Amino acid sequence: ALFHYGIVSPIFLTTFFLSATLLCVGARLLLNYVIVRTRLVDLHAKQLLIVGTNRRARALAKRYQERPEMGYNLLGFVDESWTSKNAASDATAGIVASFDTLAAYLRDHVVDEVIICLPIKSHYELIAQIVDKCEEQGVPLSISTKLFNIQNPRVRQKYFSSSLVLLISSSILDEREMVLKRLFDVVASLALLCFLAPLLLIVALLVRMTSPGPAVFVQKRVGLNKRIFHLYKFRTMVNDAEEKMASLEALNEAEGGHFKIKDDPRVTPLGHWLRRSSIDELPQLLNVLAGEMSLVGPRPLPLRDADNIVLDWPRRRFGIRP
Repeated sequence: ALFHYGIVSPIFLTTFFLSATLLCVGARLLLNYVIVRTRLVDLHAKQLLIVGTNRRARALAKRYQERPEMGYNLLGFVDESWTSKNAASDATAGIVASFDTLAAYLRDHVVDEVIICLPIKSHYELIAQIVDKCEEQGVPLSISTKLFNIQNPRVRQKYFSSSLVLLISSSILDEREMVLKRLFDVVASLALLCFLAPLLLIVALLVRMTSPGPAVFVQKRVGLNKRIFHLYKFRTMVNDAEEKMASLEALNEAEGGHFKIKDDPRVTPLGHWLRRSSIDELPQLLNVLAGEMSLVGPRPLPLRDADNIVLDWPRRRFGIRP
């Protein structure tokens, strides 16, 4: 009915969509170009101080100087002396202040940001003093550190009461992104359940008619942070398939705790087709709607597979909604 109005024709909509898309992309590219060029000519370059002269501090300084489009101008380092004989020749700037003269340097010079590159364990008191000095003079402060030798850390800050807390997580999503992802799961799963309702009804009837037993198979699975939930699937095996698993252990072809047989004798003829088309997975939309699963995530393991995991690192999967 929308296209019956003369002012909104298919050609108008297509032209409007293409024009708006091209204009938005072009404006974004132009804005990025202007920002980069502005930074390259130092019109808005931030004046940066790096506290420490160790290898990590020098490497960080080198990265900032190799990428002027980031908008930083390195003033120099803050330290008592170079950490090694080769450090001075390896550095891209000099020492402009000591720990004792840092406050005076901040008073007398334009400093937009200070980055601390000192080991926290051995320099805690010193770092605390530097933080106080920067806070007194309103200079933003960053701390570059490798916390606890974490591999591929995803660290973000949050506030609990009046305390600053660092959250270390294996998830790539923050709280806002998780809310949006959950909202998408609810809307998409509800829409799919309504749209696919006739198909779900037909498949359920076919399963009941072709083999004895319920149409939907319910199994306990391990979910987010090892919460146990009941997963729903269309039944693709004979009704007593789980009781027969013990007698088929010798035929298991999978590793790492999984159980899988290429030509599993427990699968029904209709079940083979349902598995190839993945239609047997559709009832899991109910699990998604209930918040036990997500449309995107790792496969939820049965209790038997989860209990048979030997190493600890595969258990990272339990930190993500399946």
